[in-house]
Amino acid sequence: MHFYESSVITTKDGLHCQVYGNQHPDGKILVKPKYIPTDRISSDFLPYRFITGRKMNRLNLWIRQDKLKEYIHAFAEAYPEYIFKSPLHEQSPLFFVVPKRNIERAYSPREGLFELMSIPKKDLDEHLKTVVELINLLLKSGLELKDFGITFSTLTGNYSPYRSDINIVVYGQNKFWELMKFLEKNGH
Repeated sequence: MHFYESSVITTKDGLHCQVYGNQHPDGKILVKPKYIPTDRISSDFLPYRFITGRKMNRLNLWIRQDKLKEYIHAFAEAYPEYIFKSPLHEQSPLFFVVPKRNIERAYSPREGLFELMSIPKKDLDEHLKTVVELINLLLKSGLELKDFGITFSTLTGNYSPYRSDINIVVYGQNKFWELMKFLEKNGH
């Protein structure tokens, strides 16, 4: 299985991670942890979320730098297998990885969007209706549904119906620029 950028991975340890890049070290996937269970490490400087029945910290790289450094150090001690080490990457800037053997589930942005678009409108909440309306607008560009995906909280279902953003993936550089040209001219 190929792990495309912006895919979401949940791990056997309960971490929720965003995939970065389209090429990865052998046996590992480059990621940014987004939600980290608080059973091994916790920080009052990071926001808390309740996801999949667990108390989680949401990793925010913009908190006070001393507190972030403290948290990253604790993370590396609690989850050493999720830190990428190589002869070129022994110290900061560090990379986070998910060992393939630790993957519980990989969410596909493209497949998730296909599933969402197959749900009758009457069964969608306000957030999902907005996502579907946005995709229908983007489809007026001439791109096809297979050229798009959804990710992050919409994909995993842990969004807040009236507060969440919408993260769209466009597959292919040329497709992206076609969409940008359409949006420049669209008066919506």
